[in-house]
Amino acid sequence: WRRAKDLGANAKSWLSDFTGYEAIEKLKTDESNHHTAFVRAKESLKELQGGYEQAVGKRENTQMQLNSLLSRRLEWTSKDTGLFAELNEQDILLKAAESRAKAALEECMEQMNASQTNWLRAVEQHRKQELAYIENSRQLGTYASLALLSLNTVLFAANFLVLEPFKDQRRLRRFQEVTHR
Repeated sequence: WRRAKDLGANAKSWLSDFTGYEAIEKLKTDESNHHTAFVRAKESLKELQGGYEQAVGKRENTQMQLNSLLSRRLEWTSKDTGLFAELNEQDILLKAAESRAKAALEECMEQMNASQTNWLRAVEQHRKQELAYIENSRQLGTYASLALLSLNTVLFAANFLVLEPFKDQRRLRRFQEVTHR
């Protein structure tokens, strides 16, 4: 019984290797991992886009305040002068923050594109391997059918060439025994 189990396990292993089923399972896992990485990169991109838009909005608000202040430059008070210096400093900081957010956004976009390319490549490899698996399974089915047909033909020929003449001789002997009595 144990030997039959081992033989079955070996046959299953050989069949998996021949048809490429193990490779399909590995590619399916790879495809899933690449898809997960792509989804994460896409979510990160959305978060960074929100941060970038927020940085741009803050800077635009500061620039509008600066423009408003500059439009009435002739009427400035000492408070306005301090506010102008403060807004200029804030604009410089916001410009740097906007540049950092833009750089992070571009880097994340590149990562997302790379992960999307990897995912699509994994999908393509998986599909190709599945097609190869289907073709190998068809071939195996064809060869198995041919083997069974050949076995059936051999058994039929053996029956027709060996067993039937033997049966005929036996019937003839019995008939002769019955008729000679």
